[in-house]
Amino acid sequence: SVINDDDDDLIGGADVARLLGVDRARISRYETRGWLPLGREEWQGRRRRPLYRRADVEKLKSLIDARTALRSSSDTV
Repeated sequence: SVINDDDDDLIGGADVARLLGVDRARISRYETRGWLPLGREEWQGRRRRPLYRRADVEKLKSLIDARTALRSSSDTV
């Protein structure tokens, strides 16, 4: 098998959900809406295992955190 240097930067949906503090279903919605690009897809039998680039996850987390901060600052005004 060929080892790709980017493999170290790929993480599964459960890890993404934990890092973002959301459930797995929301990760799927983020992917569908184009907010979280799919890094690679693996298949285990008939089961799909999406993998995401850590840099994309961190970028999305920054956006979510900024949005949350804006909402909470507008709630205090």
